[in-house]
Parts: sequence; C-alpha cells; structure tokens
Amino acid sequence: DKRLVLVNENIISREKSNAFSSEELLNFLEQNNAKEIMVIGLLAEEFISQSLLAGKELGYGMYMIPEAIQGQTPKKKDKAIKKLTKRGIKILDIHSLYDKER
Repeated sequence: DKRLVLVNENIISREKSNAFSSEELLNFLEQNNAKEIMVIGLLAEEFISQSLLAGKELGYGMYMIPEAIQGQTPKKKDKAIKKLTKRGIKILDIHSLYDKER
C-alpha cells in the first residue's frame, strides 16, 4: 500500500503473548517518546488482547483496527474486540483512515 510509510528497519521479537514483556520494545518506545500504539495481528483472543491491555496498563493510548486482526473464529474475534472496547481500548476505523488520505 502506497500509504504505508516505513520509518525504520527495526524488528523486535517477542517470546511471550504480551508484546510489552520485551525489554527491547519498551526501550524503543521510551526512546521514541511513544504515547499511542496501534496493534494488529493474529489471535484477538490471546496475543492481541494481552498486548493491548498490557500497553494500556503501562499508560499508552492503545488502538486496534478490527479488519487487521484475526481470531480463531469470527465469533471469538468479535467477543474479544467487545471485551477490549469495554476495557478502554479504542477502535480505529480503517475506512475513515483511508478517507483522510484522499
């Protein structure tokens, strides 16, 4: 997608479900004065949920794009997303993001 801007070549691996368990990630976020984070990826019910909630607990503004998240099943994904929004995780609407670029 031509709208995607690569800002660096960093690759940070994680060994646990919670991405914020990585000291390397925490250091990177601190060095770059991150305040808000968007999370997308696989398994809304596990990895995504744990990372979003951990980031929120650390004080970051946490966002997700449901269209860019996969779940074990559509029903489980929807349930996880509803739980996350109830806990203060914000949804970014991919369509409104696209419309802003036009």
